Amino acid sequence: MRTLLIESTPGAGAAASAMLAAAEHSVVRCHEADTPSFPCAALTDPLACPLAGPTPADVVVVARAHTDAAPTAAEAGVSCAIKLGIPVVVLAPMGANPFEGFATSAGSEYPPEACEQAVDAAHERTVAPLRAEVVRMLEAGGLADAAGSVTVDFERDGTRVQIDVEVPHDSPVEPETIATHVRDRFRATAPAGLATATVTDVSVHTSPPPEA
Repeated sequence: MRTLLIESTPGAGAAASAMLAAAEHSVVRCHEADTPSFPCAALTDPLACPLAGPTPADVVVVARAHTDAAPTAAEAGVSCAIKLGIPVVVLAPMGANPFEGFATSAGSEYPPEACEQAVDAAHERTVAPLRAEVVRMLEAGGLADAAGSVTVDFERDGTRVQIDVEVPHDSPVEPETIATHVRDRFRATAPAGLATATVTDVSVHTSPPPEA
């Protein structure tokens, strides 16, 4: 997992960085740990931005010092991540989370586990409206109780998003129609960082019929 580590104060994320690296996370930063927080990587080289470059971070971990009650200048990247829809996990053992409502508070929880949970939750928030749209279409077409037989998944690769939809073998709606509706729904509901992907492919396939 590619993880952006942000520290409210230099050194606040040292322990988190070690634990993430040990869990085989690729830890990146908005600026080198021993350099000023301004300018960030995006200002010196847009392609080097860990949030919007060719390989954006999957999750952001914010390690906060208990002495920092309000957001610090070093945490400017949190706003960027929130706008792009990238999940943010705040490690604040003393409960100092000024990003409440926009980020997940993990307290002193094991950072890699907190990241997994945040990514899974963000994934579900993205696919839920797409799945609901497919179910609506199938039920409108005469297929009753379609909710339990529809799966939707997506994967991001740089500026490309691949959406995979599986519907029942007796789906009354053409795959091309489903793909069009899912793509439109994705553009309307997905976080900005995903909705503005250069290419959004939607693949629709049917599940095998039940064995006789």
